[in-house]
Amino acid sequence: KLWTILQLTGLKDKVESLGGLAAEVADLGENLSQGQRQLICIARALLRDRRILVLDEATSSLDLESEMRVIKEISKSASKATVIQVAHRLQALVGSSKVLVMDKGRAIEYGSPLELLGDAKSVFAEMVNSLESAASEQLRRKLCQEQ
Repeated sequence: KLWTILQLTGLKDKVESLGGLAAEVADLGENLSQGQRQLICIARALLRDRRILVLDEATSSLDLESEMRVIKEISKSASKATVIQVAHRLQALVGSSKVLVMDKGRAIEYGSPLELLGDAKSVFAEMVNSLESAASEQLRRKLCQEQ
């Protein structure tokens, strides 16, 4: 199962290049990039097979392509779990069944991405609309596809 999770998170090649599962990780993970350290934390969480998975900016150091791949794999691997994801990048919400919008520590909106995008007064819809036109349209399609 470990090698499968490493493959899903894109870490398999890195682990093999370090000498396999018995390889030493330097203090503070200095022989890994920030993104690789985040992926190790995600892999570790997925291996535990919990019913609730809390991710706080778990993909913030990844490029967009890696982030989307990992989010997709988290959705598949943790399909029986409730995933609570704190994210500032809206792309991280693709595949989410519900979105909670916070402002100054207070919940101001809650609903499915489709519901919130359909409400012209929605703060979430405003955030998506504030993206560059092409990015906004692409994100809208992905969020609505997942519903």
